[in-house]
Formats: sequence, C-alpha cells, structure tokens
Amino acid sequence: RGEKKSGSGKAGSGKKTAEGRPRLVDILRNAKPTWSTKERSAAQAKLNKVGVRTADDLARELGPKLNERIKAEGMHPFTSATIQAFAEYLGVPSPSELKSGEAATNGSSSKGAS
Repeated sequence: RGEKKSGSGKAGSGKKTAEGRPRLVDILRNAKPTWSTKERSAAQAKLNKVGVRTADDLARELGPKLNERIKAEGMHPFTSATIQAFAEYLGVPSPSELKSGEAATNGSSSKGAS
C-alpha cells in the first residue's frame, strides 16, 4: 500500500483485462474516487462514444484532442483536473506536462504536427 506518491498506489485494485491492464471502469473508479456510480457511468459512456474502450485507448487519447472529440459529439469535455487524474492513475504524462516538456525540448520548433 502507498508504494506510489500521493495516494496513487491503487493501480493494482480492481479487475484486469486478459492483458493485465485495468478495465476502464476501474480506472474511472480509482482515478476519481469521489464520483458517484452515475458520474462514472456517464464518463464511461462519453469515452465509449469517442472510441475509448480500454486503458490503452485512454492513455493514448489523453489530451486536448480527447476533449475536442468529446465536444464534437455534443458532450461536455472533461475538466483539466479529471484529465490530470486519469494521467496520474495510468502513469502517463498529462497534457500539461507534455506541453512544458515540448517547449523545453523543442524550443521554437513546437509548431510541428498536431
């Protein structure tokens, strides 16, 4: 317990897929423990509607493009705090970390493919 920083040691809780990754519902439950069942269901439906069905899908899609796709479907985007919580739980860089890392490593050439 508590092997990771600031309470994110829950990565092992919940059922896992055949590949050993947490299920999307477990990611939602553990990344946002204050959400009600209704809120988790709504978030999962929102993600499913834009093609995010697995932990790998979520890790790959985290960032501004995810919220753009959600908005294009007429739904409310996730808050930056929620995106950050997903990233922390999955152990991937958050969009804000990527932005600051890009600026530091790419200098003025940050206008690349987006």
